[in-house]
Amino acid sequence: MLSGCVACTQEPGFRIQGDIGTFVTTGEAVLVGSTSVPGEERVYATAPIRDGRFELLGETGPAWLGKVKVLVDDETRTASQVIVEPGSLLDIQWGGWVAGLTTAGGGPYHQRLILSWRDTDAYRDTLAQYTEVMTTKRDTPEGPEHEDLLADANRLYGELDRIRRTALDALAGDEEPLTALLAIEFGALGATTAALERLDVLAPGLSDLGLTRRVAQKRKRIEAVQELAANNAALVPGAIAPDFAAESLGGEPTDLSTVVAANEIVLVDFWASWCGPCIKQFPHLKELRAQYGDQGFEVVGVSLDTDEEDWREASADHELTWVDLGDQLAFSSPAAVAFGVTHLPKTYLLDTDRRVLAKDLHPDALSTELAERLRSTP
Repeated sequence: MLSGCVACTQEPGFRIQGDIGTFVTTGEAVLVGSTSVPGEERVYATAPIRDGRFELLGETGPAWLGKVKVLVDDETRTASQVIVEPGSLLDIQWGGWVAGLTTAGGGPYHQRLILSWRDTDAYRDTLAQYTEVMTTKRDTPEGPEHEDLLADANRLYGELDRIRRTALDALAGDEEPLTALLAIEFGALGATTAALERLDVLAPGLSDLGLTRRVAQKRKRIEAVQELAANNAALVPGAIAPDFAAESLGGEPTDLSTVVAANEIVLVDFWASWCGPCIKQFPHLKELRAQYGDQGFEVVGVSLDTDEEDWREASADHELTWVDLGDQLAFSSPAAVAFGVTHLPKTYLLDTDRRVLAKDLHPDALSTELAERLRSTP
Protein backbone atom coordinates (compact mmCIF):
# COMPACT_ATOMS: atom_id res chain seq x y z
CA MET A 1 0.00 0.00 0.00
CA LEU A 2 1.13 3.54 -0.71
CA SER A 3 1.27 5.70 2.38
CA GLY A 4 -0.19 9.18 2.18
CA CYS A 5 0.29 10.87 -1.19
CA VAL A 6 3.83 9.87 -2.14
CA ALA A 7 3.77 11.65 -5.51
CA CYS A 8 2.62 14.91 -3.93
CA THR A 9 5.97 15.39 -2.20
CA GLN A 10 8.28 14.52 -5.08
CA GLU A 11 9.90 16.80 -7.64
CA PRO A 12 7.36 18.35 -10.04
CA GLY A 13 8.89 17.16 -13.32
CA PHE A 14 8.07 13.96 -15.18
CA ARG A 15 9.97 12.27 -17.99
CA ILE A 16 8.62 9.69 -20.42
CA GLN A 17 11.17 8.32 -22.84
CA GLY A 18 10.40 5.97 -25.68
CA ASP A 19 12.39 3.65 -27.88
CA ILE A 20 10.02 1.90 -30.29
CA GLY A 21 12.65 0.70 -32.72
CA THR A 22 11.59 0.37 -36.33
CA PHE A 23 7.84 0.27 -35.62
CA VAL A 24 7.69 4.04 -36.17
CA THR A 25 10.96 5.82 -36.91
CA THR A 26 9.57 9.27 -37.69
CA GLY A 27 6.41 10.86 -36.34
CA GLU A 28 5.16 12.44 -33.15
CA ALA A 29 4.57 11.27 -29.58
CA VAL A 30 1.72 12.95 -27.73
CA LEU A 31 0.72 12.76 -24.07
CA VAL A 32 -3.00 13.30 -23.62
CA GLY A 33 -5.48 13.13 -20.76
CA SER A 34 -9.25 12.79 -20.68
CA THR A 35 -11.73 15.53 -19.84
CA SER A 36 -15.24 15.38 -18.42
CA VAL A 37 -16.55 14.86 -21.98
CA PRO A 38 -16.47 11.22 -23.19
CA GLY A 39 -14.24 10.79 -26.22
CA GLU A 40 -12.51 14.14 -25.71
CA GLU A 41 -8.80 14.50 -24.92
CA ARG A 42 -6.51 17.30 -23.80
CA VAL A 43 -2.91 17.47 -25.03
CA TYR A 44 -0.30 17.89 -22.27
CA ALA A 45 2.99 17.31 -24.09
CA THR A 46 4.31 16.53 -27.56
CA ALA A 47 7.67 15.44 -28.90
CA PRO A 48 9.06 14.44 -32.29
CA ILE A 49 9.98 10.82 -32.94
CA ARG A 50 13.43 10.50 -34.45
CA ASP A 51 14.94 7.11 -35.29
CA GLY A 52 12.21 5.49 -33.19
CA ARG A 53 13.01 7.53 -30.07
CA PHE A 54 11.19 10.31 -28.26
CA GLU A 55 11.14 12.11 -24.92
CA LEU A 56 8.12 13.75 -23.30
CA LEU A 57 8.86 16.21 -20.49
CA GLY A 58 6.72 18.37 -18.28
CA GLU A 59 5.72 19.43 -14.80
CA THR A 60 2.79 17.88 -12.98
CA GLY A 61 0.99 17.70 -9.70
CA PRO A 62 -0.40 14.53 -8.07
CA ALA A 63 -0.40 11.35 -10.15
CA TRP A 64 -2.91 11.27 -13.02
CA LEU A 65 -3.93 8.92 -15.79
CA GLY A 66 -2.68 9.79 -19.26
CA LYS A 67 -2.17 8.15 -22.61
CA VAL A 68 0.91 8.21 -24.81
CA LYS A 69 -0.04 8.12 -28.49
CA VAL A 70 2.28 7.48 -31.43
CA LEU A 71 1.16 9.51 -34.45
CA VAL A 72 2.19 9.41 -38.09
CA ASP A 73 0.65 12.11 -40.29
CA ASP A 74 -1.82 12.86 -37.46
CA GLU A 75 -3.05 9.24 -37.45
CA THR A 76 -2.67 7.19 -34.26
CA ARG A 77 -0.60 4.07 -34.87
CA THR A 78 -0.60 2.81 -31.29
CA ALA A 79 -1.10 4.07 -27.74
CA SER A 80 -0.52 3.11 -24.12
CA GLN A 81 -2.10 4.30 -20.89
CA VAL A 82 0.35 5.56 -18.29
CA ILE A 83 0.23 7.20 -14.89
CA VAL A 84 2.08 10.51 -14.93
CA GLU A 85 3.77 11.29 -11.63
CA PRO A 86 6.08 14.00 -10.27
CA GLY A 87 9.72 13.03 -10.26
CA SER A 88 9.14 9.86 -12.31
CA LEU A 89 10.98 8.32 -15.24
CA LEU A 90 8.93 6.01 -17.44
CA ASP A 91 10.35 3.96 -20.31
CA ILE A 92 8.17 2.91 -23.25
CA GLN A 93 9.21 0.18 -25.66
CA TRP A 94 7.66 -1.59 -28.63
CA GLY A 95 6.54 -5.04 -27.49
CA GLY A 96 5.57 -6.36 -30.91
CA TRP A 97 2.46 -6.20 -33.05
CA VAL A 98 0.34 -8.08 -30.51
CA ALA A 99 1.57 -6.57 -27.21
CA GLY A 100 1.96 -3.07 -28.66
CA LEU A 101 3.63 -0.51 -26.38
CA THR A 102 5.00 -1.78 -23.08
CA THR A 103 6.23 0.21 -20.10
CA ALA A 104 9.00 -0.10 -17.53
CA GLY A 105 9.81 1.99 -14.51
CA GLY A 106 7.52 4.86 -13.67
CA GLY A 107 6.49 6.14 -10.26
CA PRO A 108 4.94 4.16 -7.40
CA TYR A 109 1.36 4.65 -8.55
CA HIS A 110 2.11 3.57 -12.12
CA GLN A 111 3.92 0.48 -10.89
CA ARG A 112 1.24 -0.49 -8.41
CA LEU A 113 -1.71 -0.13 -10.77
CA ILE A 114 -0.11 -1.52 -13.93
CA LEU A 115 1.61 -4.39 -12.16
CA SER A 116 -1.60 -5.29 -10.33
CA TRP A 117 -2.60 -7.26 -13.40
CA ARG A 118 0.41 -7.30 -15.74
CA ASP A 119 2.72 -9.20 -13.38
CA THR A 120 0.25 -11.93 -12.44
CA ASP A 121 0.70 -15.50 -13.68
CA ALA A 122 -2.86 -15.50 -15.02
CA TYR A 123 -2.25 -12.43 -17.18
CA ARG A 124 1.15 -13.57 -18.46
CA ASP A 125 -0.15 -17.06 -19.35
CA THR A 126 -3.24 -15.68 -21.08
CA LEU A 127 -1.19 -13.11 -22.98
CA ALA A 128 1.15 -15.85 -24.20
CA GLN A 129 -1.84 -17.87 -25.45
CA TYR A 130 -3.36 -14.80 -27.08
CA THR A 131 -0.07 -13.98 -28.84
CA GLU A 132 0.22 -17.55 -30.16
CA VAL A 133 -3.35 -17.57 -31.47
CA MET A 134 -3.03 -14.15 -33.09
CA THR A 135 0.25 -15.13 -34.77
CA THR A 136 -1.29 -18.34 -36.11
CA LYS A 137 -4.39 -16.49 -37.29
CA ARG A 138 -2.29 -13.99 -39.21
CA ASP A 139 -0.75 -16.82 -41.23
CA THR A 140 -3.99 -18.75 -41.75
CA PRO A 141 -6.08 -18.12 -44.88
CA GLU A 142 -9.75 -17.21 -44.66
CA GLY A 143 -11.95 -20.19 -43.89
CA PRO A 144 -13.30 -22.29 -41.01
CA GLU A 145 -9.91 -22.58 -39.30
CA HIS A 146 -9.42 -18.83 -39.47
CA GLU A 147 -12.88 -18.27 -37.97
CA ASP A 148 -12.11 -20.68 -35.12
CA LEU A 149 -8.86 -18.85 -34.39
CA LEU A 150 -10.70 -15.53 -34.42
CA ALA A 151 -13.18 -16.88 -31.88
CA ASP A 152 -10.29 -18.08 -29.68
CA ALA A 153 -8.58 -14.70 -29.97
CA ASN A 154 -11.74 -12.85 -28.95
CA ARG A 155 -12.22 -15.19 -25.98
CA LEU A 156 -8.64 -14.72 -24.79
CA TYR A 157 -8.79 -10.95 -25.26
CA GLY A 158 -11.93 -10.92 -23.13
CA GLU A 159 -10.11 -12.90 -20.46
CA LEU A 160 -7.21 -10.42 -20.47
CA ASP A 161 -9.71 -7.60 -20.02
CA ARG A 162 -11.44 -9.50 -17.20
CA ILE A 163 -8.14 -9.99 -15.33
CA ARG A 164 -7.31 -6.31 -15.73
CA ARG A 165 -10.74 -5.12 -14.58
CA THR A 166 -10.81 -7.47 -11.60
CA ALA A 167 -7.47 -6.08 -10.38
CA LEU A 168 -8.59 -2.49 -10.89
CA ASP A 169 -11.94 -3.08 -9.19
CA ALA A 170 -10.06 -4.34 -6.15
CA LEU A 171 -7.83 -1.24 -6.13
CA ALA A 172 -10.90 0.99 -6.33
CA GLY A 173 -11.57 -0.16 -2.77
CA ASP A 174 -8.07 0.73 -1.57
CA GLU A 175 -7.92 2.81 1.60
CA GLU A 176 -5.37 5.20 0.03
CA PRO A 177 -7.60 7.76 -1.76
CA LEU A 178 -5.42 8.58 -4.76
CA THR A 179 -4.83 4.90 -5.55
CA ALA A 180 -8.57 4.32 -5.52
CA LEU A 181 -9.25 7.40 -7.66
CA LEU A 182 -6.65 6.37 -10.24
CA ALA A 183 -8.19 2.89 -10.44
CA ILE A 184 -11.61 4.42 -11.13
CA GLU A 185 -10.09 6.79 -13.69
CA PHE A 186 -8.51 3.70 -15.26
CA GLY A 187 -11.99 2.19 -15.64
CA ALA A 188 -12.56 0.34 -12.39
CA LEU A 189 -16.26 -0.21 -11.60
CA GLY A 190 -17.17 1.11 -15.07
CA ALA A 191 -19.70 3.87 -15.67
CA THR A 192 -21.91 2.59 -12.86
CA THR A 193 -23.74 3.81 -9.80
CA ALA A 194 -21.19 1.86 -7.75
CA ALA A 195 -18.40 4.05 -9.19
CA LEU A 196 -20.32 7.23 -8.31
CA GLU A 197 -20.95 5.99 -4.78
CA ARG A 198 -17.28 5.12 -4.33
CA LEU A 199 -16.28 8.61 -5.49
CA ASP A 200 -18.60 10.07 -2.85
CA VAL A 201 -16.81 8.04 -0.18
CA LEU A 202 -13.39 9.11 -1.46
CA ALA A 203 -14.29 12.78 -1.88
CA PRO A 204 -13.28 14.03 1.62
CA GLY A 205 -9.84 12.41 1.52
CA LEU A 206 -9.23 13.58 -2.05
CA SER A 207 -10.32 17.08 -1.12
CA ASP A 208 -7.53 17.16 1.47
CA LEU A 209 -5.11 16.39 -1.40
CA GLY A 210 -6.51 19.21 -3.54
CA LEU A 211 -8.20 16.78 -5.96
CA THR A 212 -11.82 17.90 -5.66
CA ARG A 213 -11.81 18.96 -9.32
CA ARG A 214 -10.63 15.51 -10.42
CA VAL A 215 -13.49 13.88 -8.52
CA ALA A 216 -16.02 16.24 -10.09
CA GLN A 217 -14.57 15.66 -13.55
CA LYS A 218 -14.73 11.87 -13.23
CA ARG A 219 -18.25 12.04 -11.82
CA LYS A 220 -19.36 14.24 -14.72
CA ARG A 221 -17.73 11.86 -17.21
CA ILE A 222 -19.44 8.80 -15.73
CA GLU A 223 -22.81 10.55 -15.76
CA ALA A 224 -22.22 11.65 -19.36
CA VAL A 225 -21.34 8.08 -20.41
CA GLN A 226 -24.51 6.83 -18.75
CA GLU A 227 -26.56 9.41 -20.66
CA LEU A 228 -24.87 8.58 -23.96
CA ALA A 229 -25.33 4.84 -23.42
CA ALA A 230 -29.01 5.38 -22.69
CA ASN A 231 -29.44 7.55 -25.80
CA ASN A 232 -27.66 5.04 -28.02
CA ALA A 233 -29.56 2.10 -26.53
CA ALA A 234 -32.88 3.85 -27.18
CA LEU A 235 -32.14 4.23 -30.89
CA VAL A 236 -33.02 0.69 -31.90
CA PRO A 237 -34.52 -0.14 -35.31
CA GLY A 238 -38.01 1.31 -35.39
CA ALA A 239 -37.28 4.17 -32.98
CA ILE A 240 -37.59 7.78 -34.13
CA ALA A 241 -34.21 9.48 -34.20
CA PRO A 242 -33.88 12.92 -32.60
CA ASP A 243 -33.74 15.99 -34.79
CA PHE A 244 -30.80 18.39 -34.65
CA ALA A 245 -29.59 21.51 -36.42
CA ALA A 246 -26.08 22.58 -37.34
CA GLU A 247 -24.34 24.78 -39.86
CA SER A 248 -22.75 23.59 -43.07
CA LEU A 249 -19.23 24.62 -44.09
CA GLY A 250 -20.83 27.45 -46.02
CA GLY A 251 -22.54 28.70 -42.87
CA GLU A 252 -26.00 27.55 -43.93
CA PRO A 253 -28.23 26.38 -41.02
CA THR A 254 -29.48 22.86 -41.72
CA ASP A 255 -31.69 20.56 -39.70
CA LEU A 256 -31.78 16.79 -40.02
CA SER A 257 -35.56 16.58 -40.35
CA THR A 258 -35.52 18.67 -43.53
CA VAL A 259 -32.90 16.46 -45.19
CA VAL A 260 -34.64 13.27 -44.11
CA ALA A 261 -38.03 14.44 -45.38
CA ALA A 262 -36.54 15.12 -48.83
CA ASN A 263 -35.05 11.63 -49.22
CA GLU A 264 -36.00 7.98 -48.92
CA ILE A 265 -33.00 6.88 -46.85
CA VAL A 266 -30.38 8.99 -45.05
CA LEU A 267 -27.13 7.83 -43.48
CA VAL A 268 -26.08 10.01 -40.53
CA ASP A 269 -22.30 9.65 -40.39
CA PHE A 270 -20.42 11.04 -37.37
CA TRP A 271 -16.74 11.53 -38.24
CA ALA A 272 -13.64 13.68 -37.63
CA SER A 273 -10.57 14.63 -39.62
CA TRP A 274 -8.34 12.68 -37.23
CA CYS A 275 -10.39 9.46 -37.46
CA GLY A 276 -8.62 7.09 -39.85
CA PRO A 277 -11.44 4.50 -40.04
CA CYS A 278 -13.91 7.31 -40.82
CA ILE A 279 -11.79 8.54 -43.71
CA LYS A 280 -11.35 5.03 -45.10
CA GLN A 281 -15.13 4.69 -45.49
CA PHE A 282 -15.50 7.83 -47.61
CA PRO A 283 -14.70 6.25 -51.01
CA HIS A 284 -17.29 3.55 -50.41
CA LEU A 285 -19.90 6.09 -49.31
CA LYS A 286 -19.21 8.09 -52.47
CA GLU A 287 -19.81 5.00 -54.59
CA LEU A 288 -23.07 4.21 -52.81
CA ARG A 289 -24.28 7.79 -53.08
CA ALA A 290 -23.51 7.82 -56.81
CA GLN A 291 -25.31 4.50 -57.25
CA TYR A 292 -28.38 5.22 -55.14
CA GLY A 293 -28.59 9.01 -55.05
CA ASP A 294 -31.25 9.15 -57.77
CA GLN A 295 -33.33 6.69 -55.76
CA GLY A 296 -33.34 8.89 -52.66
CA PHE A 297 -30.18 8.00 -50.73
CA GLU A 298 -28.34 10.85 -49.01
CA VAL A 299 -25.53 11.16 -46.48
CA VAL A 300 -25.46 13.66 -43.63
CA GLY A 301 -21.91 13.96 -42.32
CA VAL A 302 -21.49 15.43 -38.84
CA SER A 303 -17.93 16.54 -38.11
CA LEU A 304 -16.80 16.22 -34.49
CA ASP A 305 -13.69 18.28 -35.07
CA THR A 306 -12.95 21.11 -32.65
CA ASP A 307 -11.20 23.25 -35.26
CA GLU A 308 -13.15 24.53 -38.25
CA GLU A 309 -10.03 24.59 -40.41
CA ASP A 310 -9.39 20.89 -39.75
CA TRP A 311 -12.98 20.15 -40.78
CA ARG A 312 -12.73 22.39 -43.84
CA GLU A 313 -9.43 20.91 -45.03
CA ALA A 314 -10.58 17.31 -44.55
CA SER A 315 -13.83 17.97 -46.41
CA ALA A 316 -11.89 19.49 -49.31
CA ASP A 317 -9.13 16.86 -49.34
CA HIS A 318 -11.66 14.02 -49.50
CA GLU A 319 -14.05 15.90 -51.79
CA LEU A 320 -17.14 15.38 -49.67
CA THR A 321 -20.21 16.11 -51.75
CA TRP A 322 -22.99 15.29 -49.30
CA VAL A 323 -24.58 17.33 -46.52
CA ASP A 324 -21.57 18.36 -44.42
CA LEU A 325 -22.36 19.73 -40.95
CA GLY A 326 -20.41 20.61 -37.79
CA ASP A 327 -20.32 22.84 -34.74
CA GLN A 328 -16.73 22.37 -33.43
CA LEU A 329 -18.02 20.98 -30.13
CA ALA A 330 -16.61 17.47 -30.61
CA PHE A 331 -18.32 14.83 -28.49
CA SER A 332 -20.21 17.47 -26.53
CA SER A 333 -22.04 18.49 -29.71
CA PRO A 334 -25.83 18.34 -29.16
CA ALA A 335 -26.09 16.01 -32.15
CA ALA A 336 -23.45 13.65 -30.77
CA VAL A 337 -25.07 13.62 -27.34
CA ALA A 338 -28.56 13.04 -28.74
CA PHE A 339 -27.33 10.06 -30.77
CA GLY A 340 -25.17 8.64 -27.97
CA VAL A 341 -21.84 8.94 -29.80
CA THR A 342 -18.83 7.86 -27.74
CA HIS A 343 -16.55 6.62 -30.54
CA LEU A 344 -15.96 7.09 -34.25
CA PRO A 345 -17.03 6.18 -36.82
CA LYS A 346 -20.67 6.06 -35.73
CA THR A 347 -23.52 5.76 -38.23
CA TYR A 348 -27.30 5.59 -38.24
CA LEU A 349 -29.48 4.69 -41.24
CA LEU A 350 -32.83 6.51 -41.20
CA ASP A 351 -35.95 6.42 -43.36
CA THR A 352 -37.93 9.43 -44.56
CA ASP A 353 -39.75 9.64 -41.20
CA ARG A 354 -36.49 9.67 -39.20
CA ARG A 355 -37.14 6.08 -38.18
CA VAL A 356 -34.00 4.06 -37.43
CA LEU A 357 -33.47 1.27 -39.96
CA ALA A 358 -30.02 0.17 -38.72
CA LYS A 359 -26.89 1.54 -37.09
CA ASP A 360 -23.13 0.96 -37.06
CA LEU A 361 -23.24 -0.73 -40.46
CA HIS A 362 -19.96 -1.78 -42.05
CA PRO A 363 -19.66 -0.71 -45.71
CA ASP A 364 -20.61 -4.14 -47.09
CA ALA A 365 -23.62 -4.34 -44.78
CA LEU A 366 -24.68 -0.84 -45.84
CA SER A 367 -24.45 -1.90 -49.50
CA THR A 368 -26.70 -4.87 -48.80
CA GLU A 369 -29.19 -2.74 -46.89
CA LEU A 370 -29.46 -0.19 -49.68
CA ALA A 371 -29.71 -2.88 -52.35
CA GLU A 372 -32.69 -4.41 -50.53
CA ARG A 373 -34.45 -1.09 -50.01
CA LEU A 374 -33.66 0.91 -53.15
CA ARG A 375 -33.50 0.20 -56.86
CA SER A 376 -30.00 0.71 -58.21
CA THR A 377 -29.35 2.55 -61.44
CA PRO A 378 -28.84 0.07 -64.35
